[in-house]
Amino acid sequence: MSDKCNACSGCMGGCSLFIMYICYLVFGGMALHSSYSDASGCGWTLWGTVLAGLIYTPIGMIFAIMSGPGMMVIIKEGSSKSSVDGCLGTCGFITTHLINVVIATFIGIGLWSESCVADNTDLYRYGEAIFWMSVVTSGISTIITIIALFMKCCCPAKLDSLV
Repeated sequence: MSDKCNACSGCMGGCSLFIMYICYLVFGGMALHSSYSDASGCGWTLWGTVLAGLIYTPIGMIFAIMSGPGMMVIIKEGSSKSSVDGCLGTCGFITTHLINVVIATFIGIGLWSESCVADNTDLYRYGEAIFWMSVVTSGISTIITIIALFMKCCCPAKLDSLV
């Protein structure tokens, strides 16, 4: 009975996340469509970056959340893992964070440097949400990696017990 409950819970959780992602895309698309006229003039940078962020940010959040613990394992294993695994994990970590930083930077420029988009528009609100989602997930994953590096240098026995 417990295996069926676990499978059902996992299925319901996965379906809920998928429905949430679809709603995010639909409402984001509606916000972009309604803000098309607000973006005329100097707001095109923000509009285009919000479109890119709308598509990438949920995927980037998942990669950023997964890359923190992945880097902990790579740091813990050190030289015992193959160099290909370590390189792929490190390259994935850097690429994910680089894309998040680029999206957050351009959205930040569009939000706070261009004063032609009003604060009460859907474009501004969605841009601000995508900005903070990118910054927070990248920040958390980076902090996890820094803590793992610190623990590897100072107290490797505690790192072994965590991972």
